[in-house]
Amino acid sequence: MTNMVTIKVQGYDDDNKPTIFNLDVLPCPFCGGKNLNLVNHCITDSWLVMGQITCNNCWSEGPAVYEERIKYSATDHLPTLARTKEKAIEAWNRRILK
Repeated sequence: MTNMVTIKVQGYDDDNKPTIFNLDVLPCPFCGGKNLNLVNHCITDSWLVMGQITCNNCWSEGPAVYEERIKYSATDHLPTLARTKEKAIEAWNRRILK
């Protein structure tokens, strides 16, 4: 099994306070890079939140995952951001290992 890479990501805890999370993901499947980034944000003027892992070495991108927000308020996107973060990690780590 390939060694996991830990990346640091800004986010919000259960009390909606800003915090830093350590996330374990697999290295880039194309270049083996460990300089990875999680893109996780609300899409402007829509009800969607997007999550995606990208490689800062070869600029490859994992599958983008989207989830609809349940309601529209100042903090309604926080649980949805958490869900898309987890789905983006699952999508990035899903690969065939030889």
